[in-house]
Amino acid sequence: MALADVIISRLNVLIEDPYGNYLVQNVLKLNNQERNDQIFNFIAGDFVRFSQLKFSSNVIEKCLETRQAGSQVDQIFKGTHIQDDASLVWELGTQSRNQDLRVKLIVQRLVTHQFGNYVLQKAIHVVTD
Repeated sequence: MALADVIISRLNVLIEDPYGNYLVQNVLKLNNQERNDQIFNFIAGDFVRFSQLKFSSNVIEKCLETRQAGSQVDQIFKGTHIQDDASLVWELGTQSRNQDLRVKLIVQRLVTHQFGNYVLQKAIHVVTD
């Protein structure tokens, strides 16, 4: 678990790294809720961009296989997550908590994207609301 904590402390570098992303995925496989939540919190702050990047999208797909994936993705899509996606807040401004606009924008960004499309497909299977 100490190694997992070191990996989490360096998420900003490892999540986009061709080899480091595998380390993050292996932390997720530990099924430790606290650590998985830390990874989700990091991803939520830049969800759309991470979904569109080759290596970080793999991490998100692995996140979507965890127990807490449904509630976390619901919060990201609704704009109620503790860490809101900065790009969505910037683009939607005061409407960033408008669920319909927010979901529409996320889907528009991911549905035709080569990596984002896979994240979106997996997210559809885990959302609860």
